[in-house]
Amino acid sequence: MLNKKVLSFFKKGVVSENSRTFRRMRSFCLIKYSLASDISQKKIIVNARDISAGGTVFISKTRIPNGAVLEMDIQLPPLKESFTVMAKVVESLKVRGEEQYLIRAHFKAIDPEDRKLINNYIEQVAKEPSMWKYFDKKATKFKRRAA
Repeated sequence: MLNKKVLSFFKKGVVSENSRTFRRMRSFCLIKYSLASDISQKKIIVNARDISAGGTVFISKTRIPNGAVLEMDIQLPPLKESFTVMAKVVESLKVRGEEQYLIRAHFKAIDPEDRKLINNYIEQVAKEPSMWKYFDKKATKFKRRAA
C-alpha cells in the first residue's frame, strides 16, 4: 500500500498553478541512471513518472540516499536520441509494502538547450492531443482540458 505522501503525488498529474519554476508533466520517458560517484556502475533503466525542465521523479528498486548525485541519460518519446544531465536526489520515499522507492531528483547540470527541449516538449504535448499516447491519460490535468 502506498503511503499518503506518495499517493498524493501520483494523483497530481501536470502541475502548473503553483510556485514551481518549470511546468511539470506526468510522463513515461526513459531514464538510464547511475551514481555519479561510481562510474563503474552499470546504468539502471527506469521510466520517469514525472518530468520538468528542473527535475524528474521515478521509481527505483534500490534506495538512493538524499543528496546523492546521479548521472542520467534521458530519452523523451518519441525521440530516439537522449541527453545527459547530472541530478541531485532531493527525496527518497519508500513505497509502503514494496521494495521500491519514489525518487525525486533535481537537475543540477543540464545543457540549456536540453532544458529548453524538455520545456518545448511539455508545451507541445499540452497542445497536441495526438501526443497523449505517450502519457498516463487518466492522471493528467491537461488531457482533461484538451478533450
